[in-house]
Amino acid sequence: MFQRLADDGLVSYEPYDGVTLTESGRKHTAQLHETYVTVSWFFRGVLELDDYETEAMELAGLVSPTVAKRLAATLPCDTEGTATPEFDEPAPTVNEDESC
Repeated sequence: MFQRLADDGLVSYEPYDGVTLTESGRKHTAQLHETYVTVSWFFRGVLELDDYETEAMELAGLVSPTVAKRLAATLPCDTEGTATPEFDEPAPTVNEDESC
């Protein structure tokens, strides 16, 4: 599995020496986490799913950044311009020129 990630340029891998994320891997990981947070917020705040975290984990890798941004744009906003569901995680980020 590490070899495949290395072939994709996401990690530096040497057998028996360890694995390190590349800059590309860090960017991909950050995007995946942002997508997970967005999907999780959507599942909990809009669809009101009980098991929103598990569902979001299963789906996050399949959702494109475009779809994640559109989901984030559908989340309800409070008067401060942040998503309203009360979560432990920060609100999903969208482009700075987009607002609630």
